[in-house]
Amino acid sequence: MDFLSIQNTSSAFSRFGLYHLIPLGICILICGILFLRRRQIRRSGNGKWYFLFLGFFAFLFEVIYIVWNYAIIGEANIIYAVPFDFTFAAMILSVLLYATRKQIFFDLLYFISFFSAINFIFADFGGYGINHFRYYQFFICNIFVIFSAMYFTHIEYKNIKSIRSVINYSVFIVLLIAFNALISFISGFDYLNTMFCYIPSLVTSAAGGALGTIILIVLSIVLALIAYLPWMIYNKTTEEKYSLHKDEEVEEKAEI
Repeated sequence: MDFLSIQNTSSAFSRFGLYHLIPLGICILICGILFLRRRQIRRSGNGKWYFLFLGFFAFLFEVIYIVWNYAIIGEANIIYAVPFDFTFAAMILSVLLYATRKQIFFDLLYFISFFSAINFIFADFGGYGINHFRYYQFFICNIFVIFSAMYFTHIEYKNIKSIRSVINYSVFIVLLIAFNALISFISGFDYLNTMFCYIPSLVTSAAGGALGTIILIVLSIVLALIAYLPWMIYNKTTEEKYSLHKDEEVEEKAEI
């Protein structure tokens, strides 16, 4: 298929239409400026405003999508929208991270991004496929999430207690991919994609208005919290052991 043909460029929502190219160009421009000014940003106490702007821009990008998807075309299939709502939730967590500097928001920001990435890998996107802009929109929006996480990791890492949980999340994601791949290979059926067809009808029936948007965002965060809980317990146990071991070392030095 010739993606540059008249049929594919005449529509405002085609992959190479201005509606898609303008935000993509802005994203690339901002990322380029941030890369060129990375040294000044690190040295500047106001560096966080660059990343806060990125979060706001991505937040706005997601709002535009949600308004278009629910209010204008009245899309009521949750499978089409969940990946973008995960990204939307990540934007909210990013803002909370800037405002509070709390470890849990840092962990969730990483995790919800990974989780939405997995959803995008296995989900159907409502027939969008990899040759559609909506497939790339997730990665474009999450550039801002990644920049935000990098900012706190490398610039304000002293305000964040630990990033050990990121390793745990990575292990979880690898196991999830392996498990889904194994089941799909044996049965010839993609269960991770199919499970989204059984979301309660209350959620899908509410799509098209503010209630549907709120439910989807809450659902995204709740799913992340449920998956995050084992790692939170693991981290807490590890931290308690580390703290106990450190206290014993202090006592031994005091005795000497």
